[in-house]
Amino acid sequence: MEQIRLVRPEQFEEAARLADLVFRDAEHKSMRDAYPHAFSPSLSQSYGAFEDGTLVSFVGFVPAVVRIGEAELNVYSIGAVCTHPDYRGKGYVSRILDRIREHSIRAGAPVVLVSGNRPLYERFGCRVFGSATSFSIDREAAAKLTEGPAAGGAVLRPSESDDWFALKRLAAGRDVRYEQSLWDFASLIYAEPTASNGKLRHRVWVAERDGRPAAFAVIAVPGRIAPRGKPALIEWAGDPPLAAAAAARGMTESGAESLRAVVPWHETAFAE
Repeated sequence: MEQIRLVRPEQFEEAARLADLVFRDAEHKSMRDAYPHAFSPSLSQSYGAFEDGTLVSFVGFVPAVVRIGEAELNVYSIGAVCTHPDYRGKGYVSRILDRIREHSIRAGAPVVLVSGNRPLYERFGCRVFGSATSFSIDREAAAKLTEGPAAGGAVLRPSESDDWFALKRLAAGRDVRYEQSLWDFASLIYAEPTASNGKLRHRVWVAERDGRPAAFAVIAVPGRIAPRGKPALIEWAGDPPLAAAAAARGMTESGAESLRAVVPWHETAFAE
């Protein structure tokens, strides 16, 4: 018997095992650890398809508030979309997405964000929004960013345990941002969602000026295991040239030869 419904709190372990089967190997961090909100019994927003009581398809569904200047927008994000290999081709995800559309309307969230461009999402009603520029910072470029006049006088260093209040203040100063508590901010850096997909680790670098953090950058770089992805900039905040310098110094100190930085269209100062 088929059933499409919200995943119950006691079933998120089963959901994580299904997602790990589809997306992870033994060296990967578990999807539940990397994407804690999608597998959160406290939120309990994610949906599944069940066959005779067994979870066979899963769609992580996570509520959030996005701030754009003074405006506040309720959104949902979709992720960790997976179906057991033995049950693919039966349209489970499509039927879950139909239920998700109804859910988001009832909840008062007019926007659903999806990372991906599968035809399935286009049929769901998704449209490409915005644009981004991809930069590749090599060692020569990193030297210019860290030693140039814009970074002059700044101390570039790894973050320390007493930086959290300063980093949260910088993150909250972004014109476009997710609403986050200090705990949310710290827990997502620890979770390493995107970085863990490529078996990379987060490192946080700070640019300090006049004894205070003026910018930070979170980068994904190789750790103890062989990476599957390439080093990348994850997020940043604060003074744009100093944030770029912090990312560049973190890249060189990690031993990476380059760092990819994807900059959305509205981050003009950082792109410059």
